[in-house]
Amino acid sequence: GYVIAKAVEETMLSEKKTMFVFKEKMKQMTLDLDDDVAREAKRCLKIIEQYEKDPMARVIFTENEDELALSDYPLVVASLKGLSLPKRVKKGKEGEGIKMENMKDSEKISVGIMYLVAALGREMMMNKPSNQVGMFVADEAWMLTQIKQGEDLIQDIVKLGRSMNIVPLLATQEGTDVDSPDIQNNAGVVFVFRMNDKEEIDGALSLLRITEKGEGIYQRFRELES
Repeated sequence: GYVIAKAVEETMLSEKKTMFVFKEKMKQMTLDLDDDVAREAKRCLKIIEQYEKDPMARVIFTENEDELALSDYPLVVASLKGLSLPKRVKKGKEGEGIKMENMKDSEKISVGIMYLVAALGREMMMNKPSNQVGMFVADEAWMLTQIKQGEDLIQDIVKLGRSMNIVPLLATQEGTDVDSPDIQNNAGVVFVFRMNDKEEIDGALSLLRITEKGEGIYQRFRELES
């Protein structure tokens, strides 16, 4: 929205172009005479301050480039806890997943943060030594695949994984969350646990490349371990 664009513009005009400067510009806008601007700036500032405390935030909350050596760590975990994400949409019914125009401003900001963290993970995987095996894990992968840009990002990782020694691991609630042919055709191993809804089971059958359908196989899925 306006407040982010304004804060970015003023940050780029500053001598130091860091997240600390961006945060300060955002803080100044919380005092704006326009109530809508001030309210949105406070929401943005709250998200920024929350993520500044996360170890992963060292990637952007730093003035020392030598500090950004995430590749030195054998395991990097980015927590998305606290993001104001939009409600999940069944892609099988809606066809296009979540639409940006239906999101609140806070949800758009959260989706942007989520995408940037995932993109950072992709870049880390792509730039690691070629003889080193890397694993890219996306828990609740539907958060990414329901957004066009996020789905494209996941497809990149899945398609390039084999040639670049990357093992993508996607965990999600329903098979329809990863219904892209590019993802399904490159999935080497699929684990499925108990499901009850017929539509969910159909999505799992597609992932498993099982064409058989009927009450008998649906019941077998309902009896699986959770």
